[in-house]
Amino acid sequence: MVNPVFKEFSRLARSATLVPVVKSVSADLLTPVSAFLAIAEKEPHAFLLESAERGEQIGRYTFLGVRPYMRLRAQGSAIEIERGGQHERRRGNVFQVVKQLLGEHRPAALPGLPPFTAGAVGYFSYDVVRQLEDIGEHAKDDLSLPDCELMFFDRLLAFDHLRHQIHIVATADVTRESPRRAYDRAVHDIAALEKKLACGVASGDVAANPTRPSQES
Repeated sequence: MVNPVFKEFSRLARSATLVPVVKSVSADLLTPVSAFLAIAEKEPHAFLLESAERGEQIGRYTFLGVRPYMRLRAQGSAIEIERGGQHERRRGNVFQVVKQLLGEHRPAALPGLPPFTAGAVGYFSYDVVRQLEDIGEHAKDDLSLPDCELMFFDRLLAFDHLRHQIHIVATADVTRESPRRAYDRAVHDIAALEKKLACGVASGDVAANPTRPSQES
């Protein structure tokens, strides 16, 4: 069953710009790794954040997702934002730009959902500290990596290790289309992700990949 129903979704959309839509399914036949392999095949951009608490203890949630709706890269004061096939170049402080992008939305809160239903996943390098304080220019750039790279997701899976469920979350942006179209699109995308998970079970990924990586969220 998909929650919320459209009537409740429409009510939430009056005061929020992002409204999560979710379907919870059993996780008995999937691990986070097998689910990731099922949904991330041939996807150029994806993430898996494994949870751990106090060393060997497993945290409640593991998050994974594919197809970010926006990407941000920063090198020094040069910032590039890619969204919908369009590239925008800015100059400035990356922290201020990220704050602005995140501040454009008012997410709705639904009880019972994991703490992360949409947002940015990525990294800030050590050298990005130069945008906060003057530490000089003594280090050699021998890796040629961006100071910051973030991917913004509104479709993701959340493994609930406590309840042995997978929450398939599609967060609808009601600023870009009508609530009806945004809701229908979210429901459609949830069905597509659920189908990919089912194909992963059928292909035997669970048996072939019983272990988990060591990343921590």
